[in-house]
Amino acid sequence: MPMKAFILLLLTFPLFAVATTESMQQPYTQSQNQVRVGDYEINFVIFNSTFIQPSIAKAAKLVRSPKMAYVNINVVKVGKDGSRQKHKAKVTGNVFDLIIRKDLEFKPLEEKDAVYYFAPVEIQNKIPLYFTFYVKPEGMAQPKEIKMKKVLYVD
Repeated sequence: MPMKAFILLLLTFPLFAVATTESMQQPYTQSQNQVRVGDYEINFVIFNSTFIQPSIAKAAKLVRSPKMAYVNINVVKVGKDGSRQKHKAKVTGNVFDLIIRKDLEFKPLEEKDAVYYFAPVEIQNKIPLYFTFYVKPEGMAQPKEIKMKKVLYVD
């Protein structure tokens, strides 16, 4: 399965992102894994790294491990006619588990039709993780803050 198809599958079907997601801010405009800000659509998902096929992980230089998850964020610019274009952004964030706070290190993966920003997250079984993302699409003055809570399970 090509990388783009795999990522679109994850973004389209949030059930692949193991466990529970709760919004800790205003309700999302379209779905729990998407926020609309002006002309921009910010899509985000967190999933266990073992969901990535070994060949795709190798090509994208992503580590697969039962105790590793990934945050995947991408930004799409939506035209007035409904057209959708990939859009670059500055993405930062952090995660904490009520004891330890860690900054997330996002690395871009650019494809023909999309730019994905991946950050690895170490997980422990059934421990709630609290995420804060700051996504600033190129051309926007201020970043959009996105908060979510997620419980992940070790494979």
